[in-house]
Amino acid sequence: MATMTHVVPISDSLRNRILALRLTPRRRLTDVVGSGSSNGVDAAAIQAGANREATRQRLGIGEDAFVVGFVGRLVADKGIPTLITALQDPRLADVTCLIVGNEEEGGLADEMRATHVNVIWAGYVEEPWGELSAMDVLTLPTKREGFPNVVLEAASAGVPTVTTRATGAVDAVIDGVTGIQFDFGDAVALADALVRLRDDPELRASMGQAARRRAETEFAPTRVWRGVDRILRS
Repeated sequence: MATMTHVVPISDSLRNRILALRLTPRRRLTDVVGSGSSNGVDAAAIQAGANREATRQRLGIGEDAFVVGFVGRLVADKGIPTLITALQDPRLADVTCLIVGNEEEGGLADEMRATHVNVIWAGYVEEPWGELSAMDVLTLPTKREGFPNVVLEAASAGVPTVTTRATGAVDAVIDGVTGIQFDFGDAVALADALVRLRDDPELRASMGQAARRRAETEFAPTRVWRGVDRILRS
């Protein structure tokens, strides 16, 4: 960062982390553009590709199944061990887990198969709008992020997220409004949040609607682009 004239953080928590670690002089560090993210989200495009019923039929998921989803790399930094432990909670025995992403080295995929019966593997999907719409809840039990775009993508499809209070992730969800936050590594808290949302469809729907409104109003790509353009011209 020493040769840069401007450093544009994509979330408030990331900005605070940069300052705490003294990674760049404060004078080079700009404010976060809008509410954050690197590029915003095209909510309309995601909604156009979000066909919950057809996607569930294609994946063999029942209409009444409660689906917990994960989109990303199956690595420890994304909190997969925490998700594996949470899904072993007896209260979640009937939950379907939809995984979208490539399997990585390290055996976490095999461990998930061995510990939870109802796992569906969609593999890597370039634009997983249908898969997101098939979920009831997205979970991102991550250790660290810049700003997780997948949360905005899920929000655009009307899906709330359960994520951690980690850097970046904490900015993507308004706790109790657009989803639920918990501390990284706390599998009990993750399980509790999933059970709460499964057992309260009205809360789940209200969080999904709030998440969609936030994605549409605060994270439109043009809003982010205009903010970056102002910085570049300053």
